[in-house]
Amino acid sequence: MVQTDAKRAWIESVLGYRFPDSPRRPAPLSIQRALADFDAAQAEVDRQIGQLQVKLQNSPDAELRRIGEFGMNALTGNTRVKLQAALLELRASLPQGNPKLAGNAARLAGQMADYLVHDVKVRACDRNPFKVQVSIAATLGGAAGRLCTALQQAA
Repeated sequence: MVQTDAKRAWIESVLGYRFPDSPRRPAPLSIQRALADFDAAQAEVDRQIGQLQVKLQNSPDAELRRIGEFGMNALTGNTRVKLQAALLELRASLPQGNPKLAGNAARLAGQMADYLVHDVKVRACDRNPFKVQVSIAATLGGAAGRLCTALQQAA
């Protein structure tokens, strides 16, 4: 029986097939926490960027007003959009999950974390002279890194 259960678990985790009589297992707590952490980080950074955008849009400088029109997606080098799509797929596969989807999302989360830590525009926003606290690299980049680690363990 143990050998059969192990084989079924392998088929479900590697091939993504779910036997009709398999119990629904919740996603590992580490993934649940990492997803919640990432969602909270996105909300916090969106709020911060929104505050910076208001400062820029209210500037007498026309160029700063134009820059203020762009939001978070402009600062993430399209890594956010790709990761969000992968996370939608992964969340739809929960509670059981799919290792292939977790691996793809882990790869994209790692790319996002790396991008946010090294991008010049992100660094400029984090160090903005408008006295608006922005912490994209630390907050969202850190959460993306933690998400990457949690998902790699599930892949």
